[in-house]
Amino acid sequence: MIDKDDIRNMIDKFSNLEQKQLPFAQILATNDLAFATQNREKVETLANLAFKRNIPNTIRVTKATKSISFAEIFLNQKSWTYYALKQHYLGGDRHSKGLENYLKSKHLLESNEFLIPMNGIKRTASKIIMQELKNKNLNFYVIPSRISYSNSGIYQRNNQKHNRTIMLFKIVRKAKYKKVLDLETTLKKEFQRNGIKYLKNRLEYAIKTAK
Repeated sequence: MIDKDDIRNMIDKFSNLEQKQLPFAQILATNDLAFATQNREKVETLANLAFKRNIPNTIRVTKATKSISFAEIFLNQKSWTYYALKQHYLGGDRHSKGLENYLKSKHLLESNEFLIPMNGIKRTASKIIMQELKNKNLNFYVIPSRISYSNSGIYQRNNQKHNRTIMLFKIVRKAKYKKVLDLETTLKKEFQRNGIKYLKNRLEYAIKTAK
């Protein structure tokens, strides 16, 4: 565990040149820590969630400078990934998706309801199902909750794989997420693992480039 006393004891042993270059080294090390946290958070996001393509960083960094001695790490609310991932960062209900919005427009899904795919159903199935429903393919149908909540969902008649009618998506009233990704915890872990290393490396660089 790294604490302020550890850092202070290390600084007290620095030479005059090292202490002179320390503020510059601290700025560089702070930015190294911020960007390392950003990258680690992205890795953890991809590890916890089943994205099939590379996604842009949801985490943004504002670098420390000579006039601003701290870096800022924050959620990029302008990125589409913020809306896809914010419930994992912050918890709470997720937003409605394409097929859900379509069913709500047809009054087949209530405003507080969501679709949960059944086991074995691919994530891409929702686009196919929405198109089949739009084309009024009778092989697909919806049982809304107002008719039978226990049986509510999207079904497919004569499914070729199972050779019977199966439920593809279950209608539920809550899709609440627990907070599973924690930026503050990730930052603390990265600091504990590599914080001193970043400072030492950047101090060495600052001394070599000192004028």
